[in-house]
Amino acid sequence: MEDSNMYPAARIAVHHENAVHHENGAPQKNPLSVLYVDDEPQFLDLCKIYLERGGEISLTCSLSAHEALELLEASCFDVIVSDYQMPDLDGIGFLKQLQTINCTIPFILFTGRGREEVVIQAINNGATFYLQKGGDPKSQFAELTHKIKEAARRRQAEKALKESESRYRTVFENTGTAIVIIKEDTTICLSNAEFARLSGYSQEEINRGKSWKEFVIKEDFERMLAQHRLRRERNEDALRHHEIRLITKSGDIRNMQVTIDMIPGTKQSIASLIDITKQKKAEEELKKKTKEIAAAYKRLAEAEEILRHKVVEKPPI
Repeated sequence: MEDSNMYPAARIAVHHENAVHHENGAPQKNPLSVLYVDDEPQFLDLCKIYLERGGEISLTCSLSAHEALELLEASCFDVIVSDYQMPDLDGIGFLKQLQTINCTIPFILFTGRGREEVVIQAINNGATFYLQKGGDPKSQFAELTHKIKEAARRRQAEKALKESESRYRTVFENTGTAIVIIKEDTTICLSNAEFARLSGYSQEEINRGKSWKEFVIKEDFERMLAQHRLRRERNEDALRHHEIRLITKSGDIRNMQVTIDMIPGTKQSIASLIDITKQKKAEEELKKKTKEIAAAYKRLAEAEEILRHKVVEKPPI
């Protein structure tokens, strides 16, 4: 442990503040679980008194990095706080050891003053925060409390973001509809497996920066480009539903029903495409059959008219 010259009066003062706090209000129901590693027992005692006084933090203390690693195997923690100068394994070595076991718990390094090189190492090795020891204990522990809460908040936000991204990607990939996200410069920045299947290209090929222009026949190009620009200038005036003809990698042309709109707060649009080629063919076939039936009916009517005239002109005996 380094810079452990804490004033004896600090312990008495914080005991008094802790008693006053619990008289005025109940502690938080679900305090943050913090693992604090320092080789100085007296300093750990003082840390526990200061950090737990508000009821928002629950501190588990460890006298060495090796003991802390054993605790991590048995328990879950929201934040790790570690001293730098410790025997056997210092704070940076402890941080590196955590990385080898893929530990993602936020890490705060408590360093002595004048150790800028240690701070640089800590940041380069993934420390969330660092804090220099010394000065008024009350101010120092208030700052440490703030950093612990902020580190936990960031981790929770990152976890929520990853979960949200995971849900979004699951829907994106399994909706059964071809979907692409298009940037302002017309390039496709993301496509799903269904669009890859329809187009004949791999997702890697598409997401590498292909433009939607490569997937549209010339006759539809200018109309779509005008809508692309209008959508980013006056989205309310742009079409949300229209048909296009898509060219596959093999050169086949497929009829697609497109639903497209802007992603709020961005210049990107998201489009879903449904293959209506069979429907179009069925419609064309129906039109063809209808025409054939109409023509046949017309011929039948003409033949009936001729026959009627013959019967009138030469009535049967």
